[in-house]
Amino acid sequence: MFPDVLTLFSAAPFLLTALGVVGFFIAINARERLQRLEWMVQDLERSQRILREAIMAGVAPPATGTTPPSASTVETAPHPDRESIAPERADVPPPPPPGPPAAEPVSQPVSIAATAPAQPTSLEERIGTRWVVYVGGLALALGGLLLARFAIEQGFFGPAMRIATGLALAVALIVFGEKLRRRDAATGDATPTPAVLTAAGTTTAFGVIYAAHALYGFIGPAFALVALGATALAALLAALLHGPAIAGLGLIGALGAPLLVHSSHPNPWPLAIYLAIVVGAAYALARLRQWGWLAISATVGAALWGGVMGIGYPQVHAAAQLHFAFHTALAAWLYALDRRALFANFDLCRKIANLVPALFALFAALQFGDFAARGGIDAFWSLCVAIIIGALAFAGASRPTFAPGLLLAAGAVVVELLILWPRVWGAGGADGLSRPGWFHAFAVIGSGAVAALSGRALWRTEDLSRRAATLLASAAALTPLLALWVTRELSLDYGAIETPFTKALWTGAALMVASGYSAFAWALRRRQPPAPSDRLSLGLMASAGFAALALGLDFALESGALTVALALSALGAALVESRLDISALRKAVAAMGLVIAARLAWDPRIVGDDLGATPILNWLLFGYGVPAGSFGFAARLLGRAKQDGATRIAQTLAVVFSALLVYFEIRHAMTGGDMTGLRASLSEFGLYAIASFGFSHALLRLDANGTRPVFGAFSRAFAIGASAGSAFGLLVAKNPYLDAVPVEGGAFLNALLLGYPLPAAAAALLANTIETRPSWFLRMTRLTALALTFAYVTLETRRLFQGAMIGWQAGAGSVEIYAYSAVWLALGVALLGFGLLRGSLESRVASAGVVLLAVLKVFCYDLGALEGAARAFSFICLGAVLIGIGLVYQKLVFRPSAEATSRDADG
Repeated sequence: MFPDVLTLFSAAPFLLTALGVVGFFIAINARERLQRLEWMVQDLERSQRILREAIMAGVAPPATGTTPPSASTVETAPHPDRESIAPERADVPPPPPPGPPAAEPVSQPVSIAATAPAQPTSLEERIGTRWVVYVGGLALALGGLLLARFAIEQGFFGPAMRIATGLALAVALIVFGEKLRRRDAATGDATPTPAVLTAAGTTTAFGVIYAAHALYGFIGPAFALVALGATALAALLAALLHGPAIAGLGLIGALGAPLLVHSSHPNPWPLAIYLAIVVGAAYALARLRQWGWLAISATVGAALWGGVMGIGYPQVHAAAQLHFAFHTALAAWLYALDRRALFANFDLCRKIANLVPALFALFAALQFGDFAARGGIDAFWSLCVAIIIGALAFAGASRPTFAPGLLLAAGAVVVELLILWPRVWGAGGADGLSRPGWFHAFAVIGSGAVAALSGRALWRTEDLSRRAATLLASAAALTPLLALWVTRELSLDYGAIETPFTKALWTGAALMVASGYSAFAWALRRRQPPAPSDRLSLGLMASAGFAALALGLDFALESGALTVALALSALGAALVESRLDISALRKAVAAMGLVIAARLAWDPRIVGDDLGATPILNWLLFGYGVPAGSFGFAARLLGRAKQDGATRIAQTLAVVFSALLVYFEIRHAMTGGDMTGLRASLSEFGLYAIASFGFSHALLRLDANGTRPVFGAFSRAFAIGASAGSAFGLLVAKNPYLDAVPVEGGAFLNALLLGYPLPAAAAALLANTIETRPSWFLRMTRLTALALTFAYVTLETRRLFQGAMIGWQAGAGSVEIYAYSAVWLALGVALLGFGLLRGSLESRVASAGVVLLAVLKVFCYDLGALEGAARAFSFICLGAVLIGIGLVYQKLVFRPSAEATSRDADG
């Protein structure tokens, strides 16, 4: 006894503190009530004063039947969700009973609620009226659990008494919450307290039922699952009265209940039935109260439970398969077919209708692939797959304006299952596909059904939006194409042998698909009167026809011929677009170009090791030349209408393919067919520079008026690349003086000719073409031309004296050193002459720079390195050239005028 008393006294401070907190909030509540009464008295006095003034002014009462509705009538109109939604302003007083309508003036109807001050909810009010209730409900639930634990530890009651006490507490909390709800409904002052008490009672009930099953064994697993499910369903029903929080609690309890039930002989079928009932109840509640979040949560729970069921042995796969099939059909009905909106926002409803069932079905298809891999394919598996695909396709076809994406999702499920089709593995590797006959039949029937339903929706629906038409046409176009490609690839990868007959069979199938698309496109074009979405559908169908044709060419031809065929198909699409003005074909041209680019990136040599060693006339010419010409012509055709993204992509591909053709042909010719060789010569780098400057010059001409920004950008890019390659490749990396590699060729016709003067001439020609381009562009190309020219005269001079080996290791004689000065001065004089003839200041400045180098060399190097006559002639030659240059400047560049000459003579 004494320890209990001691415990009571030790807990007294905490109890007093808690009572103080409670008393504080009770005082706050009393103050709020008093303030409400004061507002009501003030409103009544103000109303009486207004009525008295109106009567004294002699205002006639309104006629019978024309009495305006009083503000009190509007204020007391019941809200449809008043019982489940707490009011935003708990401190607004209830309006008094309306006065006699005859005493109300017509001109100024009295609005009592309008005169009450609308103050924002304070932090004190939120804490005192809401959060205290929430915390209290949580404390009640935890207190019940802790009390049960304390009773178990102390052994106060037997197991049966504990369960009975817990159930009594749960019932008491729920009943008390319902009583408070009814009282609040009668007074019109809704509070969250009833919902919190109901949630606490529901949580207690869950805990009691779990204890009765798992701890004491009073009830078996079947009864426990039924009891937990019934409690969860009751919570969902109570949410109709208490609001969405109880619905969330009930759904969590319902979906988590199977985890609380343990059985030595688990059976998946009761679980599947249970989940169907629970999720269906959640869907029904979501429909009634427009709680879309509840429906989505139930769908996610169904998907997670399906994944858990699929982890088990193959014996439980049938229940999991039926679970996925049923819930896919149910989700398609709820989100797409049901006309009752789950969300107030229609756009959100439409997005959810296209997204949620599609994601659920794709997840289900992933699980079905695993079921087939572990348990094989049978009739029940096929039936469930048919239900999933059929539910999506039927929902999308039934409401093509609202949920067209479900048809595309059905096609995605077909393709996904084809990819996940199980393999049969033999001792030596992959032996083949499981049930190949079923595999091909599923590909044909599944993709054909989706395409047919999508085409039917396109043809029969007149008020399709652009988005809906795009989704439907994509479903009709992509599903057969992808199914055909996946089926053929998997058939060849797993056992099928490609023969001329099978190649012709696959090609014929692709051509049949192309014919179907072409026929449908022709029908859309000829239909009268045309639907608003016909032009978009026509373009997508025509694009699909070209894609099917390209796929057939892929089946019939080798890889090199495929690249050529795809390029010609893109050109054909551009030609059709220019004649029929089908905007979707513009995107098809760009898409096929990107496919070709990806194909060439995968194997730049087109035909792999079979390229051969023949220069120029090889597969590179066809594999890159035909796409370059095709997309160049396609860009011209597309550009006649407008310069849009498709035109720019075609222009980009034409430029890229042309450049790659030239570069790879150079590489192939310089390496004898060894495209992967690591070593590149000086001549090869020089040819790259010549080609790059040539491309820059050609593109600059094509963009002369600035209307083709793609060509202008590539022109600058090629010039920058050529200049950088010349600076780091020709002048540094492949410089035979630094690289110590023999110079190929004779004394004059050698590799230096390809490496320096020809690239310099190309750069100079480009610089001469530049007129209105940025100044840095002009300076860069001229400086590159000057540097390459200077390098050539220097290296060629050394080649004449040293032979093929002109590396830095070999020393230079006096005559060679003198020759450098001579050729530098000659170059400077040549640049000066060119500048005088063309009136170019830049050339004269370049001449001054080269001459300055010669002067510095003579005075800084020749003076010490040369001896005798060579040193004397070096200075004599330099002096003579400098004097001659000075005379040229005096007489030609800065020639004085006649007036200045006569003035000097008179002076």
